[in-house]
Amino acid sequence: MARDYLALLAPLQPRGPYRLAGSSFGGMLAFEAARQLLAAGEQVELLAMLDTPGPGDLPRDLADDAEVLSYIARILGRPLQASVLRALAPAAMLEHFVSALSERLPVDMTAADFAVYLAAFKLNTAAMRAYDPSPIDGLPSIAFFKARERDADTPAAPEQAWQRLLGAAALEVMELPGGHLSMLEAANIAPVADWLMSGLLRPQVT
Repeated sequence: MARDYLALLAPLQPRGPYRLAGSSFGGMLAFEAARQLLAAGEQVELLAMLDTPGPGDLPRDLADDAEVLSYIARILGRPLQASVLRALAPAAMLEHFVSALSERLPVDMTAADFAVYLAAFKLNTAAMRAYDPSPIDGLPSIAFFKARERDADTPAAPEQAWQRLLGAAALEVMELPGGHLSMLEAANIAPVADWLMSGLLRPQVT
């Protein structure tokens, strides 16, 4: 996936220095993209990861669609019991989920729309569990934004798994109010925006 993203990036910016950032699974993609760019001799001057679980320290595996939907509902702040969802037929389960979470989902999202999201979520989760990255070398530092609120579905210290892969690079950890998703809401995201803007406005080294 990172290789595909870099192929799309190349026509827009064929050479570095590059600035990369990603949230949750997106942070893992950003890390792998940075690793591939550095291996190709390019410069990566900014890498930010937002509450990205690391290899070997991922949330518990989810057994079926009912557990996946229950997990998504929890992190969206509208808990649904997996046992209740599991008692429904697949189509009815999605209808119930979308109805119960309507205030937290995009306007007019249907059960059919969410089925596409659910399939992508499961593929991304499988990719996270299969990812076995080699250490990265050539970065001055990585900014890791960590949600202050932890729960049973998220590792207590997600930054530690990445620290082991950094070599000489420093890991700058910054805590934000909120949980894995709510840290990205308007009331909490300002420190991330300020940090990213300072990096994006920094003159590039040529």
